[in-house]
Amino acid sequence: MEQQKAAAVAHINKTFEIIHKTNQLVGYEDRFALERFGKFVEGIEDTCRRAVKADQAEYNAHVEDNSELMTEIINLENELGVHEG
Repeated sequence: MEQQKAAAVAHINKTFEIIHKTNQLVGYEDRFALERFGKFVEGIEDTCRRAVKADQAEYNAHVEDNSELMTEIINLENELGVHEG
């Protein structure tokens, strides 16, 4: 469970890092859109951080509820050509 919590928090942090890097690479209009997207993700981050402090059942429910959203975030990162590393 602790490893799952750490992995979830690490993924959230990496997502924010990628969004920040992307903001530095794109033009003004795209940057504005990504900043708005980043604000949306901040709300998700808060939810995730609360979820990883919850019990196993709540954690599993949260991951299931947000798996589609995380897929969309990953797809956006791929579409923008932002790669880790």
